[in-house]
Amino acid sequence: MKKLKGNGYAPFIGMILCHLQNLLSASSTLMSGSYKKRIKYEDGTWLCVPKSKPKLTTDAITTIFENQPSYMTTPAPSKRKTPAERLAEQSLRFEGEFRSYLDDDRIKSFDSFKELFPGRLPDCWKKFISDDFVCLYKCDFSEDPHLSLAIKIYPD
Repeated sequence: MKKLKGNGYAPFIGMILCHLQNLLSASSTLMSGSYKKRIKYEDGTWLCVPKSKPKLTTDAITTIFENQPSYMTTPAPSKRKTPAERLAEQSLRFEGEFRSYLDDDRIKSFDSFKELFPGRLPDCWKKFISDDFVCLYKCDFSEDPHLSLAIKIYPD
């Protein structure tokens, strides 16, 4: 560990390093930041491309260094969808919500209607519930008291 070079680098007890190919022999290259990728062409010539970070090998063990995040701590962000895809997805979601609303809003029987409708009735409406019918009405007390609207609902 003491062979690793770097500006202000101080090894500490319990420190763990990632296993890269020939880490100790290439420590000066790894610490200086001059990484190169070599590509061999079919004609036998080599192309050296400078890189800012080393490539981890398949057998590299990822570890956590002091004051550094672990390797691949966050997933890569997904590609943003096109506006047409987002609108299509939104319309499908709205259509599904509307269909579930319609399915939940079905009247199965007169007894279930008598149980459920008072919760959905606005405060301005009054109700009278009987075994044979349900009566809904609005009272107007502004000048002379009278029924402004009345609805009688039968089971059939």
